[in-house]
Amino acid sequence: MARPSPLCHFVLPTNTSGNYKAECKHCGTFISGSGKTKSNFTTHLKRQHLKIYEESQKTAKNDDQVTLLPFIGGKMYSTTDPCETQANDVLISLVAEGRLSFSIVETSAFKRFTQVLDSQFVVPSRNHLSYTLLESTDLAITAKVKDQLHLAKGVALTLDLWSNRQMRGYLGITCHFSNDNWAMQYIMLCCKRFWGRHTAENIAHCHDEVTSAFNISDKVTTVATDNAFNVVKAFLLPGFHDTDDEEEILRDDDELHEDDGILFLNEV
Repeated sequence: MARPSPLCHFVLPTNTSGNYKAECKHCGTFISGSGKTKSNFTTHLKRQHLKIYEESQKTAKNDDQVTLLPFIGGKMYSTTDPCETQANDVLISLVAEGRLSFSIVETSAFKRFTQVLDSQFVVPSRNHLSYTLLESTDLAITAKVKDQLHLAKGVALTLDLWSNRQMRGYLGITCHFSNDNWAMQYIMLCCKRFWGRHTAENIAHCHDEVTSAFNISDKVTTVATDNAFNVVKAFLLPGFHDTDDEEEILRDDDELHEDDGILFLNEV
C-alpha cells in the first residue's frame, strides 16, 4: 500500500530538487527539507498535528482498499500493460482539464462507468491517483517543457498578480517563444498561491524562483505586466531596466491607467 506523502500538508516552492523550506498549511511554520528526504515534514506533523496525520493515514488506507468483487473471474490489466498506462493517462487528463476532484474515483457511479468501458481496468485509488500518477505526470510534463525551453534562444514572459474574493493572492507567469520553425509557442509556467505581502521584493523573488526552476533566467528578454506600482517596482530593482525612462513609469501619468495599462520591461 502506498503511503500518503506528508508534502500535501505543506506549501512547496517551485524548485524542490535541492534544499528548500516549505510552509505548513496548518500552522504556517517553515520546515526545512530536500529532494532526498521528507522525514522533517513527517516529524512536524506527528509532533504538532498528530490528529491530522493519523486521519490522513487512515484515509489513505481506506482509499487503497479497492473492491475487486465485480471482477472476480475476470482478467485484470497488469500495472505495466499499455492499456492500463493509457487509461491512467487519460484519467489524469480528465481530472486536470475538467478541474475535477480526486474523490471522483471513489464514487460507485464512476467505477460502474469505467467497468462498462473496459472491465479489465481497475480504477486507481484516490491516494494512488493524487500521490503517484499525478506526481509522475507532473514530472514528465515539466521535463518536456524544460526540453522545449532549452532550445529557445530567448523568451518573453507575461506576469500577473491578483487576489480572489477571499483576498488570497495568486501569481501567474506565462512564457512565449518561437521554435526552430518560427512558430510561436505558449506555455504557462506557473499559476500558484502568492504568500506574504505583495511587495516588489517578493514579486521579484517569485519571478526569479520560477525562471530558475525552468533554467531560463538568462533567456528572458521581456516581461509584460500591468502597471501596478508594486509590480513595476519589482522590475526596477537591480537586474532590470524599462524601455522608457523610470521616472516616466513612476510618475502619475494621466495617459497610463492602472486598470488597463500594460508595461513591457527588458531584463539586463
